[in-house]
Amino acid sequence: MKLTDLPGVGSRIKERLIEQYGDEKKALKAILDADVAGLCRALSERQALLLVQHARGLRYDVTPEQFLATDEAARIQQMLITRLAGYAHTEYARQKIGTLFACSSMDLMAENRKVALAARQVAERLQGTALGDLLKKIRPLR
Repeated sequence: MKLTDLPGVGSRIKERLIEQYGDEKKALKAILDADVAGLCRALSERQALLLVQHARGLRYDVTPEQFLATDEAARIQQMLITRLAGYAHTEYARQKIGTLFACSSMDLMAENRKVALAARQVAERLQGTALGDLLKKIRPLR
C-alpha cells in the first residue's frame, strides 16, 4: 500500500506526512496504527481521522461511506461516536474513538466493539474519581 492509495492523499499531504514521519513506510505505519495525535501534527484532526478510517477499512475491504445509505444514518453514527467519545478521559482516547465507523465487515465490527467496550469499561472505572478529572487535563506533547 502507498500513501496515495488512500482517499484524499495527494502529493501535498504525502509530502507533509513524509516530513512528519521521515519516510512513506513510517507514515503508513502511523496511519495503520491509528496514531491520530501524531497525524494531527501534519494534518487537521478531520483529515487524520478520515485517513485512519480508510486505512482500517482497507484491511477489511470496506470503506467508511459504504455502509451508511442515508444522511440520517450518517447523522446517527456521528451522534453515537460523539456520545461514546464523551466517556473519554483523554484527548488520545477521544481521537481513538473517532476512528470507529459502521460497516458490513464482521471482523471490523468485532474490532470496533472491542475498542468501544474497552473505552467504556475504563471510563466507568474512573467515573467519580479524582484521577478521571486529572486525565482530562492531559494533552499530547508537542
